[in-house]
Amino acid sequence: MDPSIAYALGALAAAGVSDFVYKRAQGERVATGSYLMTQSAVYFICSNIVSHTAQDGAFSRADLFWGPIIGLLSFMAFKAYFQSLEAGDAGVNSTVFRLSFAITSALAILFLAESAGAMKVAGLVLAACAISLMSFGGLRSTRGPVFLALFAMMVLGINRFVFKLALLDGASPTMLPILQSAAFFSCITAYTYLKEGGYRPTRRILSHAPLNGVLLAASVILLLKSLEAGEASISVPIVNHSFFITALLGWAFLGERLDRRKSLGLALAVASIISLSSA
Repeated sequence: MDPSIAYALGALAAAGVSDFVYKRAQGERVATGSYLMTQSAVYFICSNIVSHTAQDGAFSRADLFWGPIIGLLSFMAFKAYFQSLEAGDAGVNSTVFRLSFAITSALAILFLAESAGAMKVAGLVLAACAISLMSFGGLRSTRGPVFLALFAMMVLGINRFVFKLALLDGASPTMLPILQSAAFFSCITAYTYLKEGGYRPTRRILSHAPLNGVLLAASVILLLKSLEAGEASISVPIVNHSFFITALLGWAFLGERLDRRKSLGLALAVASIISLSSA
């Protein structure tokens, strides 16, 4: 298997489980700001451990330039996304969120001259069909959360494209997440103290957020390794199929519906991943 595909599949699994962990945490409506502060602190620690293990040395100019930008975009995307999960269906909203691959792929094909072969186009079309099947109906029943997920989707699509730009500029896939997480932590800390009255960790937060931090750090670093070795228009769409994992876990453990329409959507998602892996 191509290394970029293997890294992307690993990132997919980590992101899918991460979404599910957050949905479980929201069973008792935890404070988003305090949750994300805890998560991002653990993310920062994990990123430093990985970088130290890889012995990457000092930050490069590209790391210092792109890291804070990616951190700000990540804050905007994930803050809106997590708010959408608080009142919405994990399968629907995580699916809408992962539609960001369409924006990333379009930008990569248009501005980075990445290929647009038949297998890749087929994979993207299958992914769009899967997302449509998963989202249909949720737009009517959870209008507010879905619109938040749509905003998060657009910002994340741009964010993942910036990931590729940073790597092309010479950024390190293990150093970049450190600066990204530092910027994200600064943003979420300011939000928490200004909007939520300060950091208020609960047992629910402390039992779930650290795991989210570990999973997201793993997902981002694996995605960056995938982007370093392959094309953004293949790696990002594969990772964004993490809704497949989230929806199955939501059905198995949270009692969320998995009817024929969603089942067909998940089947198309598998076909899309196979097609993209062959592109």
